[in-house]
Amino acid sequence: MKHKAEFILGLSGGVLGILAGILIMKTDLFKVIASDKEGALLIGMFVILCGIFAVVASLFIEHKPREAGLMFLVSGALGLLTSSFLYAVQFVLLLIAGILALTKTKNE
Repeated sequence: MKHKAEFILGLSGGVLGILAGILIMKTDLFKVIASDKEGALLIGMFVILCGIFAVVASLFIEHKPREAGLMFLVSGALGLLTSSFLYAVQFVLLLIAGILALTKTKNE
């Protein structure tokens, strides 16, 4: 497994993203921003989708590292834009995983 660091960072970022989405849906943290419970549920579901997107990217990091790296970056950016402070740790993990996946050469 050549991309072990990217796999671990991406998987942990994705799982933490799914947990953050569940936290958003179960609590009233985003009721102020969304102005109602349905808006908070939509934000939570979108954050869960971003987490699932990151988990899927980590599953095929060995076969297509460039595409997985882009998926890490997109998932991190969308999650951060959607839920701001609750996705900060996941964003950092996915950003590092994405940069590592994009910068590793095939010889390494």
